[in-house]
Order: sequence, then structure tokens, then C-alpha cells
Amino acid sequence: MRRYIARHLFGIGTAAVVVVLCSGWPVDHSVAQANDAPADATLTVGQCIGANATIDPLEETLIKEDVIEENLLQTKVTNGMCKEMREPIADGTPTRKLLAAQNYMQEIKLIDRSMREAAADEAATSGTDGKGPDHHYLAGKPLVLPRWTVLGPSEEGSTDGGGPAGELNVEPAAYLEDVAQGQYNDGGGGGDNGSGGGGGGAAPGGGDGIGGVELSKRQAAAAASAGEDDDASIAERLRKKEAALKKEGASATQAAAGGRCSLEVDVLDEKMDKIKGLYEIRPYVPEKMRHSETEDAGLVVSPVTKERFEEISQQHQDIAKASESYIGCVGLTDQMEATLSPYHLEELDIHRYQTDDIRKLSSSRETRWGWAITTRQTGNLKFYLNLRYAISREGQEFRLVPGSPVYEKAIKATPPESDSTQKATDRPWWQRILGGMFERISRLFGA
Repeated sequence: MRRYIARHLFGIGTAAVVVVLCSGWPVDHSVAQANDAPADATLTVGQCIGANATIDPLEETLIKEDVIEENLLQTKVTNGMCKEMREPIADGTPTRKLLAAQNYMQEIKLIDRSMREAAADEAATSGTDGKGPDHHYLAGKPLVLPRWTVLGPSEEGSTDGGGPAGELNVEPAAYLEDVAQGQYNDGGGGGDNGSGGGGGGAAPGGGDGIGGVELSKRQAAAAASAGEDDDASIAERLRKKEAALKKEGASATQAAAGGRCSLEVDVLDEKMDKIKGLYEIRPYVPEKMRHSETEDAGLVVSPVTKERFEEISQQHQDIAKASESYIGCVGLTDQMEATLSPYHLEELDIHRYQTDDIRKLSSSRETRWGWAITTRQTGNLKFYLNLRYAISREGQEFRLVPGSPVYEKAIKATPPESDSTQKATDRPWWQRILGGMFERISRLFGA
């Protein structure tokens, strides 16, 4: 999955710079074992990417900044999902592996959420007529719904059977969604499926799916790995994703919603990965700094980025037209978020110049972020730069730029200058020049 991410380089204008950071987790033997295990074997995300069992300072920082989910490393996946997750980051740094895992699991959850919404919609609409009877049908089974009484402004509290004026009988959507989710988790997809069966069979081992990986998550993973040929038409890619979902037991309605969401995410990642000159680091952080020294770092996003976002939104509209589902999962906006963080909080002080990490893009001028970096220790001090973009209209959900982090670096921090060196540096320039000349002449003539 995401083969285009594996080649992702940090772009500066039309050039590309490869930044290498020498660090890594100890080798986890579970990674090697995953290659030989069956596709439906289960393991955690942490085992999949070779992360330590306990949360280390890097993961703690990413969780604190809301970049990765707190339970990411404990999330269960199948071996097939693990291989898809690891494909673009086999030789990546710890940061890159964590962020790639977060992006993959976010895609799975987006698809899963769309399918759950479709399942709830099926529950709400199946078996109804114009009068809205009390009996609905879900996965071919009658569903008797309770009725709630909502009093109009003229009533104080009468709930007798006659129903006073202003009283409305309603069936809360939350109840429908709960019931739909219960049958959905039991494997009841309902309707058509690609294997020719009836209502979508339950996952082996019950509603929790295989080894604790829910059926809906495995269905989402099937959609994520299907229809990835970006040269194919939108209709063809949708067809392949929906077929993969139906094969895993999803109904036609759920498959349409999951397929649309999956393709929206794929197109988004593909187009973001291909944008050249999207961002650049300006100014650069020097390779070496003195202890307690402060230097500036900056990120500049080009105005062309907003135009590319508009093009991606147009493609999402094309996907919506080609899909049979009204449920989408990506609402691309013109907001981006940039965060610069140390691997270890005690090594570097990083303060932003802007009031907020989230900024609105402009089509006429560059969008800038800036930070002041101060070394607090000596040695190789590591930091990374993440760039995310909003994928919900409310700006509450963000997705990492493919190949994140967009920048990783290790500053070599040296001890502060000695008193004698500091005094020599503080002398007037003419004394430093003349003093150096006299020293060289003395060495030359042996004085």
C-alpha cells in the first residue's frame, strides 16, 4: 500500500534533499516473524513496526501533540494489514514509522466510520413507508423500535396515550445507530456480497472478528489495499474497492460508502505526494550549535498549494458523482498545521513565533511558520518537523503529509566557549587581527 510514499523526498522548490537521521529502535523479532505468519494472524501495531512495548519519549511527545493516538501501538491488526502498513517505511526512522502507522490506521478508521454510517442509514430507512411505521428491518430481520415523546412548548408533562397537541413521536438516530452497530459487528452486512452469499457472514470467532480485529476493520483494510492504480479511471477504482468490501461481507450500501471514502483518501495522498515545491525550510538550522545558543528555523508553504487543494477537491466531487453513496469522509480545507518538536523535551527548547500552529493558506502569498531553537544539552540533539492538513470542514481532523515527517535533523551541540576563548572573541576586531599576525610571525621566525 502507498507505494508512492516510499519514494517521497523532502522537496525544496523543484529540487529534492534527502535528510538522514541515524537512529532507530532495537530490532523486534516480531517484524521478521510477521513475514512468515498467515495473513489473518494478529499482532499489535507496535509489534508490526518494531516499536518498544513501553511508550518512549518520542511517542510521548507525538501523543501530547495529538499527532498519534494514545493507544496506537496497542491497536490490533492482522498480518496482512501489518504488511500494508510497513510497505512504505521498511527502512524508515522511528518517527517515520510511527507517523506512517498513524496515517494507515486513520485511513482504516475513516473507511470504517463511513461504513458504520451507511449501516445506521440502512437501519433507519429499511422497511419504512410514508407513515414511518414502528417496524424497521435490518439485515432481513424485523426491528421494533421504542418511541420517545417530545413535548411541544404548550405541554407541561402530559404523556398519556392520547397524545396532546404539540406531542411528537420520534425514533432517535442514536438508538438506530446502536442497533445497527450491534448487527454490523456481528457480521450482518445484509444485501449483496461478492461471494454470492446472503447477508454477509459473521467473522470467524464471533463479532470481534479474527483475534480481536473487528470485522469492519478488516473490511476497511480490504478496501484500502484495492483499486490503488492511479492510472485507472475513478469508476474502475471504485468498482475494485466495492468488490473487495463485498467479498469481505459488506452490503452493497456499506461497500459503496467504504469504497468512496477509501478512494477519497487514496487520491488525497497521491496528489499531495506529487505536489512539487509544496514547502521548504527557510531558514535552515545550522549543523552545529553551542550549548545554550539560539537559532531560528522556518517553514514556507507555497501559494500554489491552495490551488492544488482546490484541484483535489474537484476530484473528490468527481468521485462523489461516480459513487452510489452520498457518504464522503474527506472535506479538504485550506488549513495546514506545522509543528517543530524535539525527540527529547529536555534537550531542546523550541518556541514558535506564530500564535497558532494552524494557519490558513493563501493563494497570493506564502504561508510561513517560524521557531526559535535553543540547545539545553550537548551532543546530538534530534528534532523533527510535521506538516498536516485539515480533512474536515470543521478543521478538527488533520492528516499528515505523505512521507512525514517532512524534516528530521540532529544538531551537534558543543560545550559553551571557555572564558579565555570568550575574552578573545570579545576583543576589538583590530586587536584580534594584529594579535593573530604577531603570533604567526613569531612562529615563523622562532621568536
